[in-house]
Amino acid sequence: MCHPALSGVSRPAFRHDPPSFPHGTNGPAARFFATIRTWAGRHRGREALRELAERGDQHLLADIGVTREEALRRAGKWFWRG
Repeated sequence: MCHPALSGVSRPAFRHDPPSFPHGTNGPAARFFATIRTWAGRHRGREALRELAERGDQHLLADIGVTREEALRRAGKWFWRG
């Protein structure tokens, strides 16, 4: 069960999700779609961080170990930047 303050926040994607393609599918299309999934996950995670920082929820930010300023800095990175 998630914290009530996070009920409207999408799942942060702070880790790299491995591509879910059938075994043996490592061609250019598979790599392309894996890259798109990675970028989309970064975008969702950064939007969630921005929401927390803008709401000023210091307790949740402290729970994940970042300050408001650091959360805004991370949220401001482009999705293709690791």
